[in-house]
Amino acid sequence: MGQHTRLFAGRQDELARITAHIRDHGSGYVFVEGKSGFGKTSLLANLVHRNPDYHYHFISQSYRGGSGFDPTSLVHVLDCLCEQLDPAHMPGLDPTSLQRHFRGLLTRRPRKQTVIVLDAIDELTDTSELGPLLPHRLPPGMVVVLSARWLDGKSYLNDLGFTEEHLGLRLSLPGLDRAALVELLDLAGGRAAALASDEDFVSQMHRVSAGDPFYLRFLVEDAAAGRLTLQTVTHVPTGLEAYLDQQLEQLYRSAHREEHVLILAYLLRAGTLSGSDLVRLVAGLDWLNFDPVIDRIHRFLLVRYLEGPLAGLNRRSYSFCHDRFRQYFLSRLEDGGT
Repeated sequence: MGQHTRLFAGRQDELARITAHIRDHGSGYVFVEGKSGFGKTSLLANLVHRNPDYHYHFISQSYRGGSGFDPTSLVHVLDCLCEQLDPAHMPGLDPTSLQRHFRGLLTRRPRKQTVIVLDAIDELTDTSELGPLLPHRLPPGMVVVLSARWLDGKSYLNDLGFTEEHLGLRLSLPGLDRAALVELLDLAGGRAAALASDEDFVSQMHRVSAGDPFYLRFLVEDAAAGRLTLQTVTHVPTGLEAYLDQQLEQLYRSAHREEHVLILAYLLRAGTLSGSDLVRLVAGLDWLNFDPVIDRIHRFLLVRYLEGPLAGLNRRSYSFCHDRFRQYFLSRLEDGGT
C-alpha cells in the first residue's frame, strides 16, 4: 500500500468524514465513488494504514497472477475477509458454505467495533453476486466501507440492490484544488517544496492537470526531481509512459481473446460505442457472451448508462476509462508498438 500512502493530499476532509461517521454511528455502510484515477484506493489505503485493526480487501484485476489467486473473484474476496474476521475460519470451503459463513459474520453483532474496507467492487467478476451477501441493515458495531468507480447515469449501488437510504455516508471524490497541489509539492520534498510557494507555477500545474490526481502524481514526482519548471510543466511527465507501459502489459494479459482485441481497437478509433455497436462490429460477440467477455477488460473501460427509452446493450456506451490511456494506447498502436 506504500504507493497509495506516500503522496496523499487533498482528501483530509473525506478521511475525516469517514472516521467521524464510524466513530459517531458505529454501524452502517459508507460508499465512496470517483472517476478512474481520482484516488479512491489511496483514500481507503490511508484509512486502513491509520487504523491497522480494520479488515480489508483491495480488488484489482492487475493483481491477477498464475498462482490461481484471483483478487477479483468473489470466492477469493470472501475467503480473505473471513480469514480476517474469524480466527477459526478454515480456507477451502465450497462457495455456498463460504457465502453463508460470510453473511453470518455480517449479521451477528461483533464483540468489538469491526470495520470492513472493500475497495473497487466494480472490479469484481460480477458485482451483483456480492449484493445478497450484504444485509441492508448491519448490526451495531459493524461498519462496511465500499468503493467503486463513478458511472455516468448509474451507480454500482444498483448492482448491490442498494439505494441511498441503505447508506450511512456517501462520498463522491472531486478533482484536487490548488491547496491540495501545494500540499502535494510540500510532501514530495526535493525541489518540489520550493515550487509550492510559486503561485504562477501552481496555477499552471492546476490548469494543465485539471486537478486530475492520476496525472498530478507524475507531475509532482518530476517537480521533486528538478525536472519541472513553469516552462516545462506542460510536457508529458517522465513517469507516465512507464506506468502506461505497465498498464498496456496488463491489458495484453487480460485481452487474450480475439474479441478483446477487436473491442479495444474499435474503441481506440471511435472513442465511444454502445454495447449494440460492439456486438454488430465484433465477430464472435453477441448479447449472450457480451458481459463475460467485457469483464476481462472492463477495468480499462468507462461505462455510461444513457437516459431515455433505450434498453439492453443500447443503453450502455463504452469508452476508455481515462482519455490519457486511450491517447497513449492509440499512439502505440499507430507506432506498431507491443
